[in-house]
Amino acid sequence: MKHRVYLIGNQGDKVCFFIHPDDLTLFSYEMQKHGPKDLLTIEVKKWKAPRTLLQNNFFHLLCNYLSHPSRMDMDAGLIKDGIKDRYGFKIKAFGKLIPKPSHLCNKLEEMSALIEGCFREAGNQQIDVRDFIIHWEEIKRRKQNEYRNCKD
Repeated sequence: MKHRVYLIGNQGDKVCFFIHPDDLTLFSYEMQKHGPKDLLTIEVKKWKAPRTLLQNNFFHLLCNYLSHPSRMDMDAGLIKDGIKDRYGFKIKAFGKLIPKPSHLCNKLEEMSALIEGCFREAGNQQIDVRDFIIHWEEIKRRKQNEYRNCKD
Protein backbone atom coordinates (compact mmCIF):
# COMPACT_ATOMS: atom_id res chain seq x y z
CA MET A 1 0.00 0.00 0.00
CA LYS A 2 1.82 3.12 -1.27
CA HIS A 3 0.47 6.62 -1.00
CA ARG A 4 1.79 9.93 -2.21
CA VAL A 5 2.47 12.06 0.84
CA TYR A 6 4.13 15.44 0.49
CA LEU A 7 5.73 17.62 3.12
CA ILE A 8 4.24 21.07 2.58
CA GLY A 9 5.86 22.94 5.44
CA ASN A 10 6.68 23.16 9.05
CA GLN A 11 6.17 25.79 11.68
CA GLY A 12 7.73 25.37 15.11
CA ASP A 13 6.86 21.87 16.31
CA LYS A 14 4.14 21.34 13.67
CA VAL A 15 4.77 19.50 10.43
CA CYS A 16 2.13 19.67 7.67
CA PHE A 17 1.66 16.91 5.11
CA PHE A 18 -0.52 16.72 2.04
CA ILE A 19 -2.00 13.40 0.90
CA HIS A 20 -2.98 13.33 -2.76
CA PRO A 21 -6.82 13.10 -3.13
CA ASP A 22 -6.57 9.98 -5.32
CA ASP A 23 -4.59 8.29 -2.57
CA LEU A 24 -7.12 9.34 0.04
CA THR A 25 -9.84 7.46 -1.88
CA LEU A 26 -7.58 4.43 -2.19
CA PHE A 27 -6.72 4.69 1.50
CA SER A 28 -10.43 4.74 2.45
CA TYR A 29 -11.04 1.66 0.27
CA GLU A 30 -8.11 -0.20 1.85
CA MET A 31 -9.34 0.74 5.34
CA GLN A 32 -12.75 -0.79 4.55
CA LYS A 33 -11.14 -3.87 3.01
CA HIS A 34 -8.45 -4.56 5.65
CA GLY A 35 -9.53 -2.65 8.74
CA PRO A 36 -7.39 -0.77 11.24
CA LYS A 37 -5.01 -3.69 11.85
CA ASP A 38 -3.03 -2.62 8.78
CA LEU A 39 -2.69 1.01 9.82
CA LEU A 40 0.73 2.42 10.54
CA THR A 41 1.77 5.01 13.05
CA ILE A 42 4.23 7.50 11.67
CA GLU A 43 6.40 9.36 14.14
CA VAL A 44 8.08 12.53 12.95
CA LYS A 45 10.94 13.95 14.98
CA LYS A 46 13.89 16.17 14.39
CA TRP A 47 16.74 14.38 12.62
CA LYS A 48 20.05 14.17 14.47
CA ALA A 49 23.27 13.01 12.89
CA PRO A 50 24.42 9.61 14.16
CA ARG A 51 27.91 9.09 15.48
CA THR A 52 30.43 7.90 12.95
CA LEU A 53 32.79 4.96 13.16
CA LEU A 54 35.65 7.43 12.80
CA GLN A 55 34.48 9.21 15.94
CA ASN A 56 34.27 5.92 17.77
CA ASN A 57 37.79 4.91 16.69
CA PHE A 58 39.14 8.36 17.51
CA PHE A 59 37.74 8.26 21.06
CA HIS A 60 39.12 4.81 21.87
CA LEU A 61 42.53 5.48 20.31
CA LEU A 62 42.79 8.82 22.13
CA CYS A 63 42.02 7.12 25.45
CA ASN A 64 44.71 4.51 24.67
CA TYR A 65 47.14 7.33 23.83
CA LEU A 66 46.42 9.09 27.13
CA SER A 67 46.87 5.86 29.08
CA HIS A 68 50.50 5.41 27.99
CA PRO A 69 52.98 5.28 30.93
CA SER A 70 54.71 8.47 29.80
CA ARG A 71 51.39 10.34 30.01
CA MET A 72 48.71 9.42 32.59
CA ASP A 73 50.03 5.93 33.33
CA MET A 74 46.55 4.46 33.82
CA ASP A 75 44.60 1.63 32.28
CA ALA A 76 42.80 2.84 29.12
CA GLY A 77 39.55 1.34 30.44
CA LEU A 78 39.78 3.45 33.61
CA ILE A 79 40.40 6.56 31.53
CA LYS A 80 37.39 5.78 29.32
CA ASP A 81 35.21 5.22 32.39
CA GLY A 82 36.39 8.47 33.94
CA ILE A 83 35.74 10.43 30.74
CA LYS A 84 32.25 8.92 30.39
CA ASP A 85 31.48 9.64 34.05
CA ARG A 86 32.71 13.24 33.95
CA TYR A 87 31.78 14.39 30.42
CA GLY A 88 29.39 11.84 28.96
CA PHE A 89 25.63 11.56 28.89
CA LYS A 90 23.79 9.65 31.61
CA ILE A 91 21.13 6.96 31.38
CA LYS A 92 18.81 5.61 34.03
CA ALA A 93 19.51 2.03 35.09
CA PHE A 94 18.31 0.21 38.17
CA GLY A 95 16.76 3.42 39.49
CA LYS A 96 19.87 5.58 39.28
CA LEU A 97 21.78 7.61 36.72
CA ILE A 98 24.90 5.98 35.33
CA PRO A 99 27.34 7.01 32.57
CA LYS A 100 26.08 5.94 29.16
CA PRO A 101 28.34 3.21 27.72
CA SER A 102 30.17 4.44 24.63
CA HIS A 103 28.75 1.64 22.46
CA LEU A 104 25.29 3.12 23.14
CA CYS A 105 26.34 6.65 22.21
CA ASN A 106 24.65 6.69 18.83
CA LYS A 107 24.34 10.43 18.41
CA LEU A 108 27.00 12.72 17.04
CA GLU A 109 26.74 15.03 20.05
CA GLU A 110 27.22 12.18 22.53
CA MET A 111 30.50 11.04 20.99
CA SER A 112 31.59 14.64 20.51
CA ALA A 113 31.13 15.23 24.25
CA LEU A 114 33.37 12.24 25.04
CA ILE A 115 36.07 13.36 22.60
CA GLU A 116 35.94 16.91 23.95
CA GLY A 117 36.27 15.43 27.45
CA CYS A 118 39.43 13.60 26.38
CA PHE A 119 40.96 16.83 25.13
CA ARG A 120 40.02 18.65 28.35
CA GLU A 121 41.58 15.93 30.48
CA ALA A 122 44.71 16.01 28.32
CA GLY A 123 44.87 19.78 28.88
CA ASN A 124 44.33 19.34 32.64
CA GLN A 125 47.23 16.87 32.73
CA GLN A 126 49.34 19.08 30.41
CA ILE A 127 49.57 16.32 27.81
CA ASP A 128 50.45 17.46 24.30
CA VAL A 129 48.17 15.62 21.86
CA ARG A 130 49.68 17.00 18.65
CA ASP A 131 51.62 13.76 18.07
CA PHE A 132 48.37 11.82 18.45
CA ILE A 133 46.62 14.04 15.88
CA ILE A 134 49.46 13.45 13.37
CA HIS A 135 49.29 9.70 14.07
CA TRP A 136 45.48 9.79 13.69
CA GLU A 137 45.73 11.50 10.30
CA GLU A 138 48.12 8.73 9.13
CA ILE A 139 45.72 6.02 10.35
CA LYS A 140 42.79 7.71 8.61
CA ARG A 141 44.73 8.04 5.36
CA ARG A 142 45.78 4.38 5.52
CA LYS A 143 42.19 3.23 6.13
CA GLN A 144 40.93 5.33 3.23
CA ASN A 145 43.58 3.78 0.94
CA GLU A 146 42.63 0.27 2.09
CA TYR A 147 38.98 1.05 1.35
CA ARG A 148 39.84 2.36 -2.13
CA ASN A 149 41.94 -0.75 -2.85
CA CYS A 150 39.06 -3.01 -1.80
CA LYS A 151 36.69 -1.24 -4.19
CA ASP A 152 39.05 -1.64 -7.20
